[in-house]
Amino acid sequence: MVVSISTDQSMIKLKRFLESHQADYTVLQDSSGRAKAAYEISAFPTAYLIDSKGIVRHKFLGFKDWGSHGARSILDSLIADDPNS
Repeated sequence: MVVSISTDQSMIKLKRFLESHQADYTVLQDSSGRAKAAYEISAFPTAYLIDSKGIVRHKFLGFKDWGSHGARSILDSLIADDPNS
């Protein structure tokens, strides 16, 4: 599952962004900054790989090519280590 959390305070700005950048995943808004604080986000975007038990396994700062060999290796490793997959 992929979920995106926007920290924009304006829902109008978020809606405009999503009109021009289609997302095939869930996009939530955190205008209060609680998620940003809870996950210690210091760069945008920040991505987390979370296992089936809810444990953060990897944290990535900045844009990533999720189709690259390196990213695929990390994802395959996470799936292989998960007894529920």
